Amino acid sequence: MKSILVILLLLATSLKAQEITNLEAMNSLLENLCANISDKCEKEIVLINRSPSNLIYFNSRIEQFFTENGKTVSENESSNYQKVIINIENAVVNYKDIEKDGFLGDYYINREITLTGNYIIKQNDQIKLTENIYLTQKDSVNYDNINKIENYSLPFTRGTLPSEPLAPSLLEPIIAVSSAVLTIILFFTVRSK
Repeated sequence: MKSILVILLLLATSLKAQEITNLEAMNSLLENLCANISDKCEKEIVLINRSPSNLIYFNSRIEQFFTENGKTVSENESSNYQKVIINIENAVVNYKDIEKDGFLGDYYINREITLTGNYIIKQNDQIKLTENIYLTQKDSVNYDNINKIENYSLPFTRGTLPSEPLAPSLLEPIIAVSSAVLTIILFFTVRSK
């Protein structure tokens, strides 16, 4: 009997993974970028961040990711180490189409997170490699959780939300109320006969 109760409880609850925040997604993109750049440069590097002031948050993360990839990072630009110049120009969150999960389900919104910029690898003041950065991650998030995945102290983690569709949001309560009224009417009609 207890096992049936446990099985019913497990089936009644749905397990969903916690949605990653916009900042976590940006950090993941940045970590992959740093791993890619690390494969192209020497063990000891001079790291120069030229990102705009509104994206200064990423500077320490970039240094951390290079260190985690086994690089010795120096900030002394006059050293003979290979120089890696990174410029994250833009970090953008775009929310696109709103979709409904089933008839009475939640609204989900398509999220696209993009990092753009460029980097240069220099050896002895000669450009060894230069590439543009265009990284993007697309997924869907619950419309009701938008305020949980945005970081209000970092404006680049916020995006503009499209408006919620009006027709389905009005239709569902009307159907629910009318089915409840119909059930009550049928209950008393059948009971009186």
